[in-house]
Amino acid sequence: MSQRHIDLLIAELATELGLPGMRLDESGSVAIATENGLKIVLNYVDEDDLLILYTDLGRIPDSRREEFYAALLKGNFGWQTTRGTTLSTMPGGRRAVLQSQVPRAQLNLPTLSACLDHFFQWASLWQAILSDAETVADDAVPVETPVDPMAFV
Repeated sequence: MSQRHIDLLIAELATELGLPGMRLDESGSVAIATENGLKIVLNYVDEDDLLILYTDLGRIPDSRREEFYAALLKGNFGWQTTRGTTLSTMPGGRRAVLQSQVPRAQLNLPTLSACLDHFFQWASLWQAILSDAETVADDAVPVETPVDPMAFV
């Protein structure tokens, strides 16, 4: 039942996005490439009954690594600039990533579309912060959310 629900949901999302061939592969993943160069991966983990959203935000500049780590930690604090997604680094600490997970039981097409839109907005924001190595200071990490936080309550 869980896998079938996710497969149908991904098919509905594919229709909404105009990507008729989009479907989960044998490992339960599908990637969506965005116009700004992000690759958002959706991965269904059957054992945990979760849909995981993931994207690589880019390489953390060696010369500003500590400042970026501080910015990532600040962004995660109380999820004030992530609205429930998690900022982290890949093992080795050279690349920043954004991840989110949603229990399959909570998903329908409007919820998945909203989650994906929210994830894309945050990923784009953090990708821009990461790509602009000169602005990683306290004022580079936004306190305001780019979307209405009440939309997710």
